[in-house]
Amino acid sequence: MGSEAITESRMEAALMRLDAAAEAILERPMQGAFDMVADDDLKEALDKARAENRVLRNELMELGRKYEALKKAAGTVTDRLDGTIGEISSMLER
Repeated sequence: MGSEAITESRMEAALMRLDAAAEAILERPMQGAFDMVADDDLKEALDKARAENRVLRNELMELGRKYEALKKAAGTVTDRLDGTIGEISSMLER
């Protein structure tokens, strides 16, 4: 599995955990923000989700940089191939 697929899989898993945490919060009686933070399990889940979010954002930024580098390299290869094809066409026309 490539790094992009692994990152996508981890993002999907993180989103599922966030959805589950949000549902757990919504199912509880609303007694204010203080009560929500007082629940150690929810606070721990939120802290883990935030940490994973930071990791995934960094991975996404790195993948974005790699994508831009590959896009630039592909453009260079395309230009060189077009030039070579043009030269060969010129030679064949002579």
